[in-house]
Amino acid sequence: MRKLILIPIGFLLSLILSSYHGGAAYWGNINCTGAEKNNIKGCSMNGAGCHTNTASALIQMRIDLLDANNKIVTEYIPKQKYTIRLSAYNKRQDTLPTFGFQLLCMQGDTASIGMVNAGIFDTMQLGTDLRYTAAKSGIYNANIIEQNDRILASTGNGLYGSKYQVDVLWTAPDSGFGKISFWAVVNASNNDGHNGAAGGEFWNTKHVSYSEGVGPAAAIDASLTQANSVIQIGNDQIKIALSGIQQLNLMSLDGKQLPISWEMKNPNAFLIQSKENIPLGVYLIEATNKAGKTSVAKVLLGL
Repeated sequence: MRKLILIPIGFLLSLILSSYHGGAAYWGNINCTGAEKNNIKGCSMNGAGCHTNTASALIQMRIDLLDANNKIVTEYIPKQKYTIRLSAYNKRQDTLPTFGFQLLCMQGDTASIGMVNAGIFDTMQLGTDLRYTAAKSGIYNANIIEQNDRILASTGNGLYGSKYQVDVLWTAPDSGFGKISFWAVVNASNNDGHNGAAGGEFWNTKHVSYSEGVGPAAAIDASLTQANSVIQIGNDQIKIALSGIQQLNLMSLDGKQLPISWEMKNPNAFLIQSKENIPLGVYLIEATNKAGKTSVAKVLLGL
């Protein structure tokens, strides 16, 4: 693969004579994910690029966020550790055995000039294929993960249906940070050293957003505002806006009821225990009093 992207015309000649297979941010000072309006999107620039002029929809991409149990999640919990999985698939008839990429995480989900980085990449466990290229003042704001050199297709040897995949460890930002988004570009290449479509280099971009979920402190603080009863869960006290509780239920966010046992500690305090190990996640504690009134609080539980 020759290079991921070109920069403005004044540098065109030097770019034609050079190679970005070691990462466009590191070698070319470019964020080509599309997250920053003052940086070009994708791997070409108005037909003057070293790759195809437009994105190829047949390089199909997805970005997934995996929790500690390797399960895909739809929101992030502040300060939790995750795996970002960037995947792309070759749906072209071209044989494209190598690829390059860029990946970043930013606050919000709209491209901007002054983007703010979100969370922290684990730069100590990237392996030899990947590199971390930090923001460069006055050039681009993003902290970027990209290839250290050409990466071989993960499956399929570059033939139709081949998969290109990288996993990156990432820690979510603090509580109150709000919505985040991951932006990426993937450039798949036949590795023959030629430029453009004739040389067999095809790219695409993608971004996905995630809302902030409820962390332990947020769950407890939110329920303290109008509370009468205390439920002890491990070392945490969750307060429910009811007294005289008659029934307690523990449920997943999709409504599945989980087996628990509970006992009265005093007229307004109960000890609750789950009868089985549950995966780390946000759950609902539902309390009902003798009058049939119900109060619900969110709590982060699990191993």
